[in-house]
Amino acid sequence: MPEKWHLMDFYEKCVTEKLFLHWVLSDFDSVVYLDTDHVFMRPPDHLVEHFKNFDDTQVLGVAPVDGYYLQHSARIPYYGRQGLSSALLLANLTRWRDLPFDWLPMVTSVAKVFKEGIIGDQDILNLVFSEFPDYIYDLSCDWSGSIEQCLTVNWNCSSIEQTGFSLVHGARSRFFAEDLWNNRTISQELPYVIPMEEIFVAWERHDLTDSLSVLLQNLTKNLRTREDELRRAQASHKENLFCPYSFEKLLKQLKDLVNLLS
Repeated sequence: MPEKWHLMDFYEKCVTEKLFLHWVLSDFDSVVYLDTDHVFMRPPDHLVEHFKNFDDTQVLGVAPVDGYYLQHSARIPYYGRQGLSSALLLANLTRWRDLPFDWLPMVTSVAKVFKEGIIGDQDILNLVFSEFPDYIYDLSCDWSGSIEQCLTVNWNCSSIEQTGFSLVHGARSRFFAEDLWNNRTISQELPYVIPMEEIFVAWERHDLTDSLSVLLQNLTKNLRTREDELRRAQASHKENLFCPYSFEKLLKQLKDLVNLLS
């Protein structure tokens, strides 16, 4: 880790450190990095298998940020059409250490030039790989599921509509923000946020000595209760959507996951 580097005081140290995984984990060839606020909707093995699809030059496997840079009128260049998410990184550390440019001077340079538009480590990675896109392997958008996708008309992930979420990210404390969940007023956001919170809480409360079928039963019951609350609050019998994903489809995906892991 570079000493006395200004970005270490610019953003959370434990997050900024991901920019230097190839140095911190010097004895490792490849790793999967995940922010801690993720819930898998498919077996993690499905994610790791993507390493086999890297070509001879690709260093990082990343998923897109659906709507973030487009909506917020980004003040920096970003990778691809939507920008990359740094919440999930499939990192080939050996290739990262062997990049044909010096990593630290590159990162320091873009941070200095674009310092007014940078919020965190994700912006740094977008800046660098907007110039070097050949080193990126693109994961499909279902590996970047987030609540924000449900709150915008610019929702662009067709693979989630077809096959469901692979990974759900509880960004911005959405899984455990007590002030949000204790607010019983059904706002425009809550009909979409509630199912994600229920998934997180179900895993958090699950006793690992119990079978996954018990987890599924509890989660199904809680989702049904929430669905009924929403319908009553909205005085409507219409199906409440979880993004374009109905409660029924969500539960089917969870059942399929439990059956696969059992």
